[in-house]
Amino acid sequence: MTDELTADLATISQLRVISRGSVMQFKGKDRPPTPDIARKLDVDAVVEGSVSRSGDKVRITAQLIDARADKHLWAKSFERSSRDVLALQAELALPFNLALVYLGLGDRPRALDHLERALAADSQMMAWIGRDPIFDPIRSEPRFVALLKKMGFT
Repeated sequence: MTDELTADLATISQLRVISRGSVMQFKGKDRPPTPDIARKLDVDAVVEGSVSRSGDKVRITAQLIDARADKHLWAKSFERSSRDVLALQAELALPFNLALVYLGLGDRPRALDHLERALAADSQMMAWIGRDPIFDPIRSEPRFVALLKKMGFT
């Protein structure tokens, strides 16, 4: 799962993504605070996550954190049957989720690109963009207004 998410984040030019091996030293309960890890690795953002299992269910929580400010750029939980782990990995990389990452990075044009892809793919996650305050920074953008109109929100 980590490798899949790392590969997807590596496609975002604003992020300097380092190898999983470089960060494994910080795994576990005694890890330093996120800003300290970021300084040691010379990175701006850190991905944190967890995997929980209950019966045949798997829940994955992933967070992209602006390490210097110690604030979330994006966070999401995903739950599936343990037989659907590949579907869960694919969901992490959906255009909608990548749009939220770009929005968190302040890259409005790329966030809108991914929202348009999500709409074209008929993403069920698009149903709440008309109301969610996370989209307030781009709410007045003509492309966002056009997306809302296509979805019948205006």
